[in-house]
Amino acid sequence: ARYNAFIEGRPIERDILYSLIGTGFVLALYGVVVLALHLNGQASFLSLVSILAAAIISHALYDSGRMALDRLFYQGQLRQLRASLRALAREAGTGQDLPGQLQATLGALCRTLHIQQGFVALRKQDTYVVEAAEGAGPVGRTFPLQALEATESVALPRPGAALVGGGAPPLQDMALLVPLSAGGMQIGALALGAKASHRPYSEADLELLEDLADQMATVIHVWYLQEENAAIINEMVAAFHERERALQRQMQQMMAQRAEEVWPGASGTSEEALAGLVEECLRQIHDFSYLGEHPMAGLQAVAQRLDHRPPEPVTHIDRGKALNQVLLLALHKLRPAGAEPKAEEVPSREWHQYIILHDAYVRKKLTREIMGRLYISEPTFHRTRRRAIRSVAKALREMEQV
Repeated sequence: ARYNAFIEGRPIERDILYSLIGTGFVLALYGVVVLALHLNGQASFLSLVSILAAAIISHALYDSGRMALDRLFYQGQLRQLRASLRALAREAGTGQDLPGQLQATLGALCRTLHIQQGFVALRKQDTYVVEAAEGAGPVGRTFPLQALEATESVALPRPGAALVGGGAPPLQDMALLVPLSAGGMQIGALALGAKASHRPYSEADLELLEDLADQMATVIHVWYLQEENAAIINEMVAAFHERERALQRQMQQMMAQRAEEVWPGASGTSEEALAGLVEECLRQIHDFSYLGEHPMAGLQAVAQRLDHRPPEPVTHIDRGKALNQVLLLALHKLRPAGAEPKAEEVPSREWHQYIILHDAYVRKKLTREIMGRLYISEPTFHRTRRRAIRSVAKALREMEQV
């Protein structure tokens, strides 16, 4: 076991396990063979030959069995390492903890290759900051750029490494430095300590580590890009909300100024202008605050309704409610006598104006639903709607003259 540990670079604990498994298998095989020969009464030259043959076969299969167990154990640990990488890629840009995912990946790597210590440092402006560590000091430790810069994997300590403040090199406990590069620049570094067997890293280990470093660098780079995109989107959304609030304030000021102006009333307004005002109110017929600040709230019919209220302060919401009732009253004058046709019936033409305005503005139905109910085309729908609005405006003008 000691020979294998120093020559082949395998930990002595695993070699003991292999030795126990191999020895137990050989003893069991010998016992079965000898017992069978003893029961048959053939404990002669044949038994000796059989035991020798069994010994040769068992010792020949020992190395093959050890290699198979190696593949079995290491494949499981490599699967765990790949799972950590997949989790790192899956969580990229989702608001999850990047240092936590790096810590899980580093831990799986150290367990797979039996590395005593290591850390992952990411570049932050003019320094490298440790984001994940496995037995290698605290997280948050900083390194100067020259300490972790490299173009390829290098053994540590480097020849002629600069000393920090005249002391020991900053990576004196590390054995290997693997750069993390993406987008044409180094964005981090993976520093690893010595293996538990105290053997140098093999070519297979270096290939695995370089492939792992490429995947980690790609994921981290994508993570940074998505974080930058999210920040840009948040800034755009905040700017949009600010412009929206500014427009709302501007609209409120314009509406307040418009409400302060003296409205000549329905009788002093042209037919087209009055129809436009009526359409504005119909579009917001359920918004009492909007109606209360609209010039149409100055109608005499609205003032008359407010006069019949209990003696209390009148607000713009009260004026909006009164205007809502006046509009519904004028709209109701378009309704023909009799019961309204059922949904499955096609209404006659005398119902079209009332149904179009009532369903579109009061019930808030879609245009295509109303067109389907009346079996009319879109141009016919809009012509009928405009005539109906002019009829409501004319009714309001006549109500003012009473």
